[in-house]
This record gives sequence, structure tokens and C-alpha cells, in this order.
Amino acid sequence: LKILQPKDKIIAVAQEGKKAESVVDLDLQDVVKKIRGKKGTKVTLTVLRQGESSKTFDVTIVRDKIDIK
Repeated sequence: LKILQPKDKIIAVAQEGKKAESVVDLDLQDVVKKIRGKKGTKVTLTVLRQGESSKTFDVTIVRDKIDIK
């Protein structure tokens, strides 16, 4: 099941148990720093999907080690 789709935009990031912070005007590296964290912890992304109508939704993910090849 793919929740995220191409062209979705992350517009806010919330650390577990905290209020979401807008990342709209941040550099990509700064957004990545907010998403990264200790393995097993959760982070919630607020995503904007634009199409015939625009909508926002939250996706909570559990951090894990990612090997980039």
C-alpha cells in the first residue's frame, strides 16, 4: 500500500507528542533533519496533495535505518 505519491509535498513535520512545525520555507536539508531521528520513534508528516482539488493529510511513520544504495 503506497500512501505517498509523486508530487506530494511535505508541508509540516511533528515530532512524537508535539505540535506540527511548518517546513514550507525551509531548505531540503533542514526538512530532512527534522524527519530524521532515533530508530523506533515516530514522526508525523503533513502532506499536501494537489490535483483536481487540493487536500492535506497526516502520515505517521516509525523511524528505521534506511540503507541508500
